[in-house]
Amino acid sequence: MKVIAISDTHIESFNDLPQKAVDILSKADLILHAGDYTGLQLVLDLKELTKFKGVYGNMDPPSVKAALKSVEVIEEKGFRIGLTHPSEGGSPSGLVERVGRIFRDVDVVVYGHSHKARKDVVKEVIYVNPGSLTGAFPAFRKTCAEITLGEDVKVEIITL
Repeated sequence: MKVIAISDTHIESFNDLPQKAVDILSKADLILHAGDYTGLQLVLDLKELTKFKGVYGNMDPPSVKAALKSVEVIEEKGFRIGLTHPSEGGSPSGLVERVGRIFRDVDVVVYGHSHKARKDVVKEVIYVNPGSLTGAFPAFRKTCAEITLGEDVKVEIITL
């Protein structure tokens, strides 16, 4: 199963995405968005594209917060994936530790907020920050993460 994890898009709708991002998202079996859409239309657009789960971030308006939760746990292909922004915002340092305290018994945690793509493994849990799909400041580039769920979990950071 091909999961595309994105975060920190900071755009209003699917029409504001770069074409390369649209191409990647169109091939996903599941899209996970770790918050900071900044427009409800993008949430609605992603729900129409394919299977979708998302959480709201600290920069999202009340309309997005009303449509989504701040934390989700998704079960797919025998794996449990925790999803958060974190919605309270705060310092981007220490994010892995902070989001790690939210989840128990998960295989993967997808989070956002820092706009910097990274993958860490802590106590056998894979932590994935897909960065910013649109390259929103302070990102240095446009990134997402491809998570392949098969016999095990494989994660690749993709630069657009």
